[in-house]
Amino acid sequence: MVSPKAKYGIIFFVIFFSGYSQNILSVDEAIKIGIENNYGIKIVEKTIQISQNNHQFSNAGFYPNVNANFSQNYRTEATHQEFIDTSRPSTDNPEAKSNSLGSSVNVVWTIFNGLKMFYIYNRLGKMEENAALEKSITIQNTIAQILISYYNIVTQFERIRILKETLVISERRLEIAKNKYEIGKSAKEDFLSAQVDYNSDKSSLLTQENILFSLKVDINTLLIREVTTDFMVLPQIDIDSQYVINTFIENSSDNLTVLIAKKQQQIAHIQWMEAKADRYPTINFTSGYIFNIDQSQVGIFALTRRNGYNYGVTASIPIFNGRTVERRVQNAKIQKEINDYRIKDLEISL
Repeated sequence: MVSPKAKYGIIFFVIFFSGYSQNILSVDEAIKIGIENNYGIKIVEKTIQISQNNHQFSNAGFYPNVNANFSQNYRTEATHQEFIDTSRPSTDNPEAKSNSLGSSVNVVWTIFNGLKMFYIYNRLGKMEENAALEKSITIQNTIAQILISYYNIVTQFERIRILKETLVISERRLEIAKNKYEIGKSAKEDFLSAQVDYNSDKSSLLTQENILFSLKVDINTLLIREVTTDFMVLPQIDIDSQYVINTFIENSSDNLTVLIAKKQQQIAHIQWMEAKADRYPTINFTSGYIFNIDQSQVGIFALTRRNGYNYGVTASIPIFNGRTVERRVQNAKIQKEINDYRIKDLEISL
């Protein structure tokens, strides 16, 4: 024999879910939508792309700089010339024309700068690794937020289900109390008491429905979709999707926050080494090829043409620059110590 309460619950379940059977949002689907649409994840993905673009030997200064130059100049000048050899008459030309054409290719290749180029390349690699960790922690946080929001909605649906069952019972009790009062089998107080209970249960149901609506708006906002999108949830949270499992495995770690802090500690140490590298000389290999043509209506030569190549080595030794290098070294060391303290603070708090 089915009890009246169970009967009302079955009726409510059938009516309540039948209108939404085509719009059920599972927790797996919510997580997938959230990860695909989340702007925070999209931002860190773009940050990873930037880090990958920066992590190049050329960006660290390993490759030479090659520049081509070209110039073409024309001049018109009023000239007066007197020669040391007095047997040659002086000349005057009110519109002496001349032009020069010049082109060159120059190469500058840094072959030593205190190992700074190696430190820079290493730092760029650590920054790329740090960006990947940032993506993992963003995905984990997004999944956690979705699970919490989804659980709150499931809980709220259960509360509404219970309240609707209670309201059906209250309504039935009110009808019985009213009928008894009308035929004189009970006092008016019993009828009024049933009326108060019914109104209270109805008010509670409306309050919970408003809370449910707000929770749906919150999760729709989290999933980056229209906030008024209506949906149903499954009564149980069962995470067995291979997509979700793989996502957790790819982004799992003992503690991503500590790993990120350690990665930033490594970056700060490398930046300190970079700053100290500025104390050492910089040695560059230079080379080039030039081709010049000069033409003039005055002077000894009417045409001069030059072409050839050059090469050599230059060294720049820092002697004094207002202690700029020392300040950078000190600041980098302080930043390294700050990151050391952050690691210790995290280790204590975990």
